[in-house]
Amino acid sequence: MRSVQRDSTNDSAPAREALLKIIPLGTSREAAIATLRKEKLGCQGIAGPIACQTMSPNVLGYKQWIVSLEFDTDERLSEARIAIWNIFF
Repeated sequence: MRSVQRDSTNDSAPAREALLKIIPLGTSREAAIATLRKEKLGCQGIAGPIACQTMSPNVLGYKQWIVSLEFDTDERLSEARIAIWNIFF
């Protein structure tokens, strides 16, 4: 995900595509969260949508990654969005 999107955006299609290669639609909630935690993203939410975040160093500050996951009634991944924000000091 990091290599395909360098600019700030509220909805990165290239990063979403990269995410869905490692966590395809239909993946269970438990497996999706476990995979993101292995990638050092902190996830919040017990039921409904899940938000996972991490920060990485950037040239003049940090880059904040926000991964939003939605699940269907069977607790399978049905949608994913990724926002990337540059935070300057």
